[in-house]
Amino acid sequence: MDFGRLDDISSVNFGLPPDASQTIRVLKTADTEGGFYLFVGCAKWGRKEWVGKMYPKGTKDATYLEHYAKFFKSIELNATNYQVPPPERIEQWVKMAGEGFTFCAKFPGPLTGSRDFGQSRNLTASFADAINDFGAAAGPCFFLLPPHFSVEKNKALLDYLDELKRFPTKVFLEFRHPSWFTGSPEAEHVFEILEDFGIGLAITDTAGRRDVLHQHLSIPSAFIRFVGNREHPTDFLRIDEWAEKANSWKKQGLKSMYFFLHNDEDGEGHSPALAKYAIEKFNKVCGTDLMVPKWLDADH
Repeated sequence: MDFGRLDDISSVNFGLPPDASQTIRVLKTADTEGGFYLFVGCAKWGRKEWVGKMYPKGTKDATYLEHYAKFFKSIELNATNYQVPPPERIEQWVKMAGEGFTFCAKFPGPLTGSRDFGQSRNLTASFADAINDFGAAAGPCFFLLPPHFSVEKNKALLDYLDELKRFPTKVFLEFRHPSWFTGSPEAEHVFEILEDFGIGLAITDTAGRRDVLHQHLSIPSAFIRFVGNREHPTDFLRIDEWAEKANSWKKQGLKSMYFFLHNDEDGEGHSPALAKYAIEKFNKVCGTDLMVPKWLDADH
């Protein structure tokens, strides 16, 4: 993910901001039944540079997912951004990943890039059908609003929320226009409506856009897109802080967290190592018991 990429991160304050008042309220009123569920993974499985480290030498592209699932049990599925996959492809993915794997799919780009989401209802329905095809492997989906979608355009989104409310899995919205993070009454009003509709707010942790690290939870579940800087020392310190934040939210009532590791496109070879570190840290701090990956290459 190149969003928010900086060549020089020396002056970036990577600390997490305080929780929004909405987050405190949402967690305080969360259902106390059940446990806390954590999902950690990467955003892709088809990386050739992982062959010989994660994947055995000679691994064919068509079997990358099968090998990925031996190390991680969830993925941020960006392939659905380009097209709604047919049922036979979904069946193949689910079979290759195996039991207990979770796919968190991205809404299709033609839908999320629309200026009037109401014109895309048929595509929403098609995507919902595809998510149903994942069966028990379907995790929450995330909806990336276009960078030009400012808070002043909120009516188009509000008119579309009934469609998202009826979606078969949890939905998280990712806002990128800076106007959503100024604390304006309009933005706060939309965030409160999302709370009423049971729709979440995705949080992105990237060097060049610290405003999208907003710490707003509209439901007692968190969806974090973490963009690393190729295993720079600050990447590990940031993960440490996220583990403490997750544990704090867990104690307050958080039900689940989805934490996916990215790097810039040319640096995605570093994402598995960061994800492994995140699993170890979250397990230690939050008391979770996610499987810790063991690389084929001990130096990886």
